[in-house]
Formats: sequence, structure tokens, C-alpha cells
Amino acid sequence: MIVFVVATVLFTLSEMWQSAGSWTLAAELPPPGRRGEYFGAFRMGNSAIEMIGPAALIALAVTTGGWGWFLIGGVFLGAALAAVPLVDWVARHRAAPTPEPTPALT
Repeated sequence: MIVFVVATVLFTLSEMWQSAGSWTLAAELPPPGRRGEYFGAFRMGNSAIEMIGPAALIALAVTTGGWGWFLIGGVFLGAALAAVPLVDWVARHRAAPTPEPTPALT
């Protein structure tokens, strides 16, 4: 019983961490004047993942006799290891915000 409680708590915390991280990326990395465009692309990517992900996981995990789980784990591990350095690189190399032009008084 304790194992299930600990697993539930860890799963819940990891879901909350992932959600907070994805929203932070969507809100803080885009240039200030183009957040809507970036957020729209972010949501479109999430929709594609939600459509393709289940079918891809079933195809790999079920139809391969079980060895596909290793490939799935490798993809998740690679994504996890690449996430922090990639976000750091993007944060360092994004363009400095340009000030908005002030309208001329006529």
C-alpha cells in the first residue's frame, strides 16, 4: 500500500513539474511582441503529440513483442537529457527585446 501512495505522490509531483515547466517555456522564451504566435505553435504541437502519441506508443510497445519499450525509454531519456541544455542555449541566444517606438505627437 505504501508503494502505491509513494508512486501516486511522485507521479503527481512530476506532472505538476512538467506542466509548470512547459507553461514557463511558452510564456518566457518568446519575444514579448510575439508571444501569441509562439503560444499558438506550442499548443498546436501539443495537439499533434496528443493525436500521434498514443498510436505510436501502441505500435512500439505492443506490436514489437515488448522490445519497443526500450526504444520508448531511450527517446524519453534523450529528451530529458537534452531539455535543460537546449532551454539554456535558447535563453542565452534569444534576441534582446527591442523597445517599442513611441508615437510622434502631432
